[in-house]
Amino acid sequence: MAIFDRRGFDKVVFTLLLASCYASSTNAQTPPPTKEIVIYNDSQTETIYPMLQAPEQSDPRNPDTWLQGYFKVADTSTQTFNTTKVYEVFFNKDHGIAPGKSVSVTVPFYTQLKQPGSGGIVSTNDEYID
Repeated sequence: MAIFDRRGFDKVVFTLLLASCYASSTNAQTPPPTKEIVIYNDSQTETIYPMLQAPEQSDPRNPDTWLQGYFKVADTSTQTFNTTKVYEVFFNKDHGIAPGKSVSVTVPFYTQLKQPGSGGIVSTNDEYID
């Protein structure tokens, strides 16, 4: 399984992205909570090729309220967790999921992609994705 920026920037193998969530900032001492995603192929004849997408979220009027709450940000009007890229996760990209089979993966609720800027947490775009 791999994550790719839709526009071709920063191709990242999914396992590296998962590992990067442990490259925590000085504000975070523990790994983020996780969630399990299970995808079932209930077809009897067709292979499926599922993917998930984290959308671009660049409008400051539409902040990531989940991350704002999780990090208890001081200023919700400026600490919006904006992203400028679209990220995609492909499950078993080359072979898909066979009829009657499933895939299960545990992922972090968020991933820190880069260290905070000089203005502190979320002072730059694309610092976190979820």
